[in-house]
Amino acid sequence: MNKRILTASAATVAALTALAGCGSGDAAVDANGKPLVTIFSVQSATTADISKLGVTKPLEQACDCTIKWEVSRDASQKKNAMLAAGEIPDITLNLFNTDDTTRNDVFDDLAQHLDQMPNLKSALDNKTMKKLATDDQGHIYALPADNGKDYATSTSHLMINKQWLDKLGLKVPRTWDEFVNVLEAFKTQDPNGNGKADEIPFTVGKLDTTGIGWYSPFLFLNSTGLVTQVATTSGAGGFYVKQGKVGNMLDTDNMKTVVGMLHELVEKGLMPKDALTQDSSAYNTQRAGEGDTAKVGATFGWWQSDFGDTLKSQYIGLAAPVAPGTSADDVTWDAGRDAARYFGGKLSVAKDAPNKDAIYKIINAMYSEKMSVITKYGSIPEYVSDDGDHTYTVSPKRYADVSVDLSLGSGGAYAIRDDMTIKGDQKSAGLLDVDKAYAEDYRHINWDKDVIPIWTRLTTDEANEATNYMTPIFTYAVPQLADWIVNGGVDQGWDEYVGKLHTAGLDKAVALWQQAYDLAVK
Repeated sequence: MNKRILTASAATVAALTALAGCGSGDAAVDANGKPLVTIFSVQSATTADISKLGVTKPLEQACDCTIKWEVSRDASQKKNAMLAAGEIPDITLNLFNTDDTTRNDVFDDLAQHLDQMPNLKSALDNKTMKKLATDDQGHIYALPADNGKDYATSTSHLMINKQWLDKLGLKVPRTWDEFVNVLEAFKTQDPNGNGKADEIPFTVGKLDTTGIGWYSPFLFLNSTGLVTQVATTSGAGGFYVKQGKVGNMLDTDNMKTVVGMLHELVEKGLMPKDALTQDSSAYNTQRAGEGDTAKVGATFGWWQSDFGDTLKSQYIGLAAPVAPGTSADDVTWDAGRDAARYFGGKLSVAKDAPNKDAIYKIINAMYSEKMSVITKYGSIPEYVSDDGDHTYTVSPKRYADVSVDLSLGSGGAYAIRDDMTIKGDQKSAGLLDVDKAYAEDYRHINWDKDVIPIWTRLTTDEANEATNYMTPIFTYAVPQLADWIVNGGVDQGWDEYVGKLHTAGLDKAVALWQQAYDLAVK
């Protein structure tokens, strides 16, 4: 893990002096002589003003200090400038990832101070939290967040319109042939009942030449027994592991099968020919339908709410349809449950920040049970009730206005531990509802040997090397696969395609990830 301090131009450094509280110790006390700690927080555009989130008062009570918040809705440019200048705020939330902290020698090693933060220390008793936080030398520069056991669901789901199935008297399809038959009925039998042939039996979002993204049609690889992990760095690169051996999905017979399956849908008019190139707005418009009239029979997404409040009740999760030539006992589903539950890179501290004692008290408070609930769900008792015995209930009024988020949420640092019970969480309830369709498929996964742990990392040099291989590979592979899906010809062109992948260095990229995987699981 090589580290270096990046230098900056004089103009960049000058621009950063406006960030009060960064590194140098300016304004280390408030007007009353209390320690002053600056927290730079990256929040979504819908997050309410920090004064309405209920976090400042309990944190200031815990540290006996004054907190100055600096909020950004898009901090990408500021992050680069901070790192270039070698000065960062006292505490940063939702800004620096593991790559940032391993490349720049400006971060405090929190592993040296865990005894001062017993709540954090207990949160790191969770193996995944500890692995996400700790580099291979035992340093902790970036702290993760734990959403709790109710978020241990996949990040991507195949969903089907159950109302259409019921209207046409059809069963939930379990095999690929049954899936195709259902889609043909969706196309020809007017399941939305508006008298128009406007149904889209199946659709997907745009393929991306940078990798395999969420909601990709390549999730059908699970129909062939190959476990995807699209929400992870390794999975987005097409890497998988089976019985401890790492490979890449792009050159597998499984991919060839899936491409042929998808071409069947296009050939039969069950998936739009332009689906693989349409932008996200067109895809979202299709899923939203028209009023209470659905247009899409089946597609990928996160949960039913992707279809909007009016239509979401029509859809259910659909387990991966068994591919031809595959045993039902081998079918899997995307192993994204850890990626949905845990978020890395949520909190970092400047190595030269003043008032370290106050900072550690703030972090300790953040990872306490009650503060974790406030950070993720909103203030107590306004939006959440503390019912005692590690149980909390989120009020419906917390979700009354979907245009505003009344908590820091995923922009904060927290740990919802396994012994905690959260009632009334509408998002986790929705995710668990759609995810239950995959219970049997999950049982087919060897979670010890067929899943790359989310804490698996390449070093900076290895990541650069892998990128040099995979960027041209994806630039070539994705358009070629898309062409076969739309126009056919995969059988004729497959061997030449695979040869080009290996010539471009796919084997070398696989070797890098095999080495990283072996280190992660040892």
